[in-house]
Amino acid sequence: MRRFTLILSVLVLFFACDKIDDPFPPNTDVIDTGIVWDDSVYSVENDGERFVLLEEYTGHLCQACPGGAREISRLVSKYGEKFIPVSIHTIDVFAAPQPGAGGTPGAFSSDYRTTAGDEYSKAFTIDALPGGVISRLPVGSTPYKLIIGEWEDEAVKILGSPAVANLGIRNYFNAELNTYQVRIDVEWLEDYTGDMNLQVQLLEDSIVDWQKDGSDYIENYMHRHMFREALDGTWGETIPAASSGEISEFVFTREFDPTGIGYKLEHMIILAFIYKQSPVYEVMQVNEAHLIGH
Repeated sequence: MRRFTLILSVLVLFFACDKIDDPFPPNTDVIDTGIVWDDSVYSVENDGERFVLLEEYTGHLCQACPGGAREISRLVSKYGEKFIPVSIHTIDVFAAPQPGAGGTPGAFSSDYRTTAGDEYSKAFTIDALPGGVISRLPVGSTPYKLIIGEWEDEAVKILGSPAVANLGIRNYFNAELNTYQVRIDVEWLEDYTGDMNLQVQLLEDSIVDWQKDGSDYIENYMHRHMFREALDGTWGETIPAASSGEISEFVFTREFDPTGIGYKLEHMIILAFIYKQSPVYEVMQVNEAHLIGH
């Protein structure tokens, strides 16, 4: 089996607590020679089956959005690791900070919007929340966007169907050096012509903050699967053509700022997927793995 390796640029990442559009800006290169990794996390195997990505568009002042979160929890419980959600905060009226909303000083002061998330919501015609996109497939006369009750029906059309590739994620961590490495293998199960991108995203789970739920304002609401940053750019990088049986390998080695405020490493998730290039966008395979052991 022939292998080729594409090493993406290595970056330093840090988190700014009041970030609006780039919580992990690039800085200097990380040299990984000689690093001994003291922790590792692996994704589950696709085993030739196609997993499903749900991109849920949401906001902390969207009163109907907790219903979407509850449906996601049900679907994850039902379909397990084959159903992978990401929650993207967007649309200013629902996602922008509104300090003091609900009558409590300081409530709803957080800003979970991102530049990339706003670009996705425009590309997939998200004009109301909650909105869901299943593996970036257009549906009917309204491209992409689905209401809550349609998510499962569209997902089951894909779940378990034959995949064009298996996608594996291996995350390595060194606490002393505040450094982690992400290795992604795309194992092609059929000949591939070079018309797809790899997208790698950083998510954060279990963020406790304010959320409107119906007419109630919930102070200690648990935000799950939150999109934080696209690690390889908003639309990812093109994967060169390959033959069946070949493996495309991508490696990221990055540092983080341990003094950063607002995220916990044990709650960070690496999400990766391959999708057809514009104007199709269809996600052909997806997987995820926690950044460090938890």
